[in-house]
Amino acid sequence: MLAVSSAIQVGGSRFTPNLLTKIGMICSCRIHAIDLYKEQEKGKEKFSMLWTELNRAVKTN
Repeated sequence: MLAVSSAIQVGGSRFTPNLLTKIGMICSCRIHAIDLYKEQEKGKEKFSMLWTELNRAVKTN
């Protein structure tokens, strides 16, 4: 995380280092959540394929 020594002025709003850190944490959490969602979707596809193979194996035996 980038350390900022003083508040940053942006269009009349003051961003303190603490606030910038919180904004950065929220952004990284959202990115992490998107990655987890993508992994979950991949997991669903793998589970679906395994489930189909299992059903096929049960029907043939």
